[in-house]
Amino acid sequence: MSSGSMYDNLQYKDTSIYSVVDESVAKKAEKDAKEYKRKIVIWKVATTIASFFVILLIILGFTFYFIKCKKSDRTGIQELNVDICIKTGIQNELSCSYCDKNWIFYAGNCYLLSTQELNWVNSQKNCKNMSSLLVVVKNAKEERFVEGLVQQKTWIGLSKKDNDEWIWEDGSILEGNGFWLFGEPNNENGLEGCAELSPIYTINGWNDENCNSARMSICQRPADAFRMFLFN
Repeated sequence: MSSGSMYDNLQYKDTSIYSVVDESVAKKAEKDAKEYKRKIVIWKVATTIASFFVILLIILGFTFYFIKCKKSDRTGIQELNVDICIKTGIQNELSCSYCDKNWIFYAGNCYLLSTQELNWVNSQKNCKNMSSLLVVVKNAKEERFVEGLVQQKTWIGLSKKDNDEWIWEDGSILEGNGFWLFGEPNNENGLEGCAELSPIYTINGWNDENCNSARMSICQRPADAFRMFLFN
């Protein structure tokens, strides 16, 4: 074999080796490039998701903050409107708007002070005719609110049953000591089975009275849920 042929053969073999090496390197580089791209995509997706949740948390935080502020402001405004209603008797879209005309809004309920004096049973019927009950006082705040409505003896929705138990118009039993005036209830002459809110000078409280006595009364019913939804 000539030296030229041997050289050519060696050159051919060396070229084949380099081709295999180059192909292997290229495949590895391509694989690394694909892996890098995959990691970049994963990182972008993860970053996007994380950013979304961060933005969502920020939005929710601001939303809850503004809702809380709005609720607080609305409560203050509504209390002011109630005060205006009590002092002026004016009823309009900006004042006690959750209730019908002449009814006064407070804490989810509407209240109406009667314009005529009736006995307790007829007062009860009068309220029922207006889809309401004689007022049921559940706590000290409501008691103070109701006291602010009256200027004379006024029936409330509390009466005594045969077992001497005091029952509210909604069927619930009077709990605790209530807001009785000093020395009341005393069932004078055994004829006092109904409760009135009785202003005495600067003190208001409950007094048991003969159910046949003529008194003003306060009716109560839930505020209009639809109107509350609209105005809120």
